[in-house]
Amino acid sequence: MIEDTQTLLTGFGAEITGTGVNGAIVTLFNDANKNSKLDAGEQLLTAAPIVVANNIWAIADVNLSGGTNSIRAFQTNLAGTTSKVSTALTIMVQTPGGFDLAANDDSGLSKSDNITNKSSGLTISGTAFSGGKSVTLFVDGDQVATATVSKGLWKTDISLSHKDTPYVITASQTNADGSSSEPSIPFSLTVDRQTPGVITDMAVAGGIELADNKGYLSNKTTGLVVSGTGGDPGAQVALLENGKSIGSGFVDGDGKWGVTVAKFSNGTHNLKAQQTDLAGNVGLTSTTVLMISIDSVAPAVPTSLRFNKESSVISGKGEREARLTLFNDSNNNSRVDDGEQLGEVVSVDASKNWSTAVDLPAGQYANIRAMQSDLAGNVSKASSALSITIAAAGLTRALQGYSSPAVMEGVVVEGVALSLTEGQRGDWLSWSS
Repeated sequence: MIEDTQTLLTGFGAEITGTGVNGAIVTLFNDANKNSKLDAGEQLLTAAPIVVANNIWAIADVNLSGGTNSIRAFQTNLAGTTSKVSTALTIMVQTPGGFDLAANDDSGLSKSDNITNKSSGLTISGTAFSGGKSVTLFVDGDQVATATVSKGLWKTDISLSHKDTPYVITASQTNADGSSSEPSIPFSLTVDRQTPGVITDMAVAGGIELADNKGYLSNKTTGLVVSGTGGDPGAQVALLENGKSIGSGFVDGDGKWGVTVAKFSNGTHNLKAQQTDLAGNVGLTSTTVLMISIDSVAPAVPTSLRFNKESSVISGKGEREARLTLFNDSNNNSRVDDGEQLGEVVSVDASKNWSTAVDLPAGQYANIRAMQSDLAGNVSKASSALSITIAAAGLTRALQGYSSPAVMEGVVVEGVALSLTEGQRGDWLSWSS
């Protein structure tokens, strides 16, 4: 068990143990900035959780950076409660450490990911263990530079060509007495000078795809998402209109990306896309143009409603290609409520006309209205009311020509009580049979 400040000849394969509460999960980290908090990149990862058993926990094969390592731990019990952070265990590793690519040479969006599109004059720096005189740098096992140690620090410039895989950089330290340290923990550096591909696939989430490659239609002016595929994982995709960026997003591991546009004005927008990879290489602007038509304006109110009694058809005027709904506004609230729609939803033709047949029982309808929605989904206000009276059906011809004094009572034909004379009775019975 490591309990006090320790000095190790190499940072490879250290074993760290401690005590805790049975069943708790222990998180171990190297508190590089000594703020007693677990920050990004500080956790000492393991393949499986460190579980306390018999009040003891252990983690083997811990790789530590050269120089001073401030090791801390905290535990999380079965209820999910996390303990305070432990006091620091200081481990001194007698190899160079603290490798870093200078921010000016670390191109791309991040200045600390050690991915660059520069190949010459790359400044690598780090720390040396006490007593160090010089540090020798190796790239993929080959010696490339030697740097002088000053006040425990060193730096040197190297040149590297483009490589599809990361370079592995290690260092060893020569002390004042001529002895050499063990090799350091590897440092990974990527030099990527390859231009990313051209974005070719773009679409609008939630937009209406128009026929004949005329792009997309939407009634949203804010928060519209343009998405696509074919990006380089980790790259940033910028959406361009007239050569200027109107939003950006990142490419996921599957090459998919999405950009949320803060605001669009009404009208047609022609968009292109361009990606910049992690190293800062900028791809060509897409040749594919994504056309988005924004229409957030509600169509006009339908007009000229009229009723043809002979055909039982209601017709009127609307907006070309709009979808029109006719309804009996029984509660006069200018909305289509359950059970109020009349007939099918119909399309307005190129001449702005529409019509639909209705089947209404006899009665008075004082508030027949229409509303229309355009292709983008915008809905108009309700039209003025059309009043319709549907009359009851008339008597049949069978009763025509019969009228006489009351002789025979109680005969009813189509709801009408009749009185027939004796002379007419024979005619009636003959007709009725």
